[in-house]
Amino acid sequence: MRTNLNIVVTEKDIFNFVFFPDSLSEEKKNLLLSDDSFSEPISFYQNMKAEISKPIDYKTKKLIADKISAYSLPKLVKLIQLKTASPLRKKPSRFAADSEYVLKPKIVTKTFVDEDKDFLVKILQNGNQSKIFVFSTNDEIIENFSILLEPQKLEFHLKDNSEPLIIDGSIDVEAVNIYFNE
Repeated sequence: MRTNLNIVVTEKDIFNFVFFPDSLSEEKKNLLLSDDSFSEPISFYQNMKAEISKPIDYKTKKLIADKISAYSLPKLVKLIQLKTASPLRKKPSRFAADSEYVLKPKIVTKTFVDEDKDFLVKILQNGNQSKIFVFSTNDEIIENFSILLEPQKLEFHLKDNSEPLIIDGSIDVEAVNIYFNE
């Protein structure tokens, strides 16, 4: 506790100055800003606030869940499709009937990511085959999980994400869910 000109500043006031500045009187705010003796504790709480504001990645959550039995990882991760810019269209070309131009299967890709950006799913459709790649943005192997493709409700179990899931036929996917199995 420090005093200055009949204003008493406690540790809680310094905490509130950083986390809840609207809860302090203008006099206390001005004193905390002008008096250099408060700079070290203010800096401490500002660093604390910056650290707790950072998102926790999946790898760290998994380490916590492994150490603390009361904490468990979410069993479901919902992924949403990333919107990509439309490709520029080329001017239509005309080919002679005897040209060697051959139509190739159209390749379509879709990318899905979760809210925390811990997981990324890439779907590559090439003709009558679809490949689904599942990635961890932390470059780790994901083991024993299932993916559910919406709206068809197609569900597939994967031992790990080291190889893509290959599906015969073209699929229309709007959302992807990942389920972790015990």
